[in-house]
Amino acid sequence: MEDMRDIYNILACELLEKDLELPVHFFEAFETNESTSSVNIKKQLFKLFKDVKFSDCFYEKNIILEGLKLNSLPIDNLKGQESGIALLKDKDDIFFFNLFFSYFNDINLTNASIETNRILDALQGVVKRVEHQIEDGILTQNSSLDEIEKNLEMLGRFYHWQICQEASLRGGIEQSSITPVITSALFMNTFIQKDLEQCNGKCGRIYSDNRDETLMKCDCGGEIVLAPPLLKIENISFVYPENLDQIVISKDEVSPKKIFEFIQNSFVPRRIILLLNQLSELKLNKKISIPSLAHFRIKDTNDVVRIFFEFECKSENEITIFACITDTRYKSSNLISAVSLPVILRDVKNGISGEFDPKKVIQKTELKGWKVTPYVKVRELKTIENLERIFSIFGGVV
Repeated sequence: MEDMRDIYNILACELLEKDLELPVHFFEAFETNESTSSVNIKKQLFKLFKDVKFSDCFYEKNIILEGLKLNSLPIDNLKGQESGIALLKDKDDIFFFNLFFSYFNDINLTNASIETNRILDALQGVVKRVEHQIEDGILTQNSSLDEIEKNLEMLGRFYHWQICQEASLRGGIEQSSITPVITSALFMNTFIQKDLEQCNGKCGRIYSDNRDETLMKCDCGGEIVLAPPLLKIENISFVYPENLDQIVISKDEVSPKKIFEFIQNSFVPRRIILLLNQLSELKLNKKISIPSLAHFRIKDTNDVVRIFFEFECKSENEITIFACITDTRYKSSNLISAVSLPVILRDVKNGISGEFDPKKVIQKTELKGWKVTPYVKVRELKTIENLERIFSIFGGVV
């Protein structure tokens, strides 16, 4: 069982220095059930993220990641005790994100995101106030930074209490003001890559462990570090309804490559993981993380795309993952309401417990009648323009 003290709540915000566009960071870190501020972790965070711009870590255009919930498994015993990681983020005048590591995994993203939005709103108010006070000569630049740090600690302390002691931000059903529909699903065969060396700079290049020379610096200038294990998705089978490309806004949106991008973005960005891996307290080198829920917002319309995951550990290095994508933008008789999702996930979880055929598993769920493609390797997705093409290339019944 996880140590009951293994709770680390990291709150981070970033202001951009107006003239030079350089980031100014503020961190708060709480550990244990009580709201105990960790001076040591805060100091390490300032050092690790000194030259990092948070917004560069997240690849976002019109589709914005707002929250993730992940199961964290010990790599030496994948069927052992699960713990949880939650990531919540937002951006307005300030880029803000919260990473919560704990021995439990029942944080409610819907409710927690409301609280982190309140923290962001409050911090924006503090920033505007201190800017006026600097202009009026009431505060100096240094004392204004102290004011922001003090408010971040105060707001974070209450948020931490809501999760750990009051528990009002845990459990319950993830709510949506509009009932979404299921648009597609995926079966993924994955395996764990261990003992990796990787650049912790912008390129994120993975270095082979059998290379001839020992390098300390990457070509991009980043440091080459011993990296935490990586969950690599090897091949995918797509599940989707008839005429999906005629239902959605654009055909490109449901191309194999585009659907897979949602999955890729349903993890904590690798660059952040590489930096946090240097905090020994988090033990990231001993765990592998698998998403359980990813929450995205469509920037132009404020619609919500959520992805729900189930998984089954097949061996000490292999994991089968099922992902179901829901969307509030669509209404069609060809699509299935997300109200059915809990039962679908349960039926799939039971179906992938041993050797299985994706099509037979789907036939025993409410998605029966949907098309199930043959498995295709991830590296081949970029050359496949649409889902139907997978059948003509790899066989199977359309």
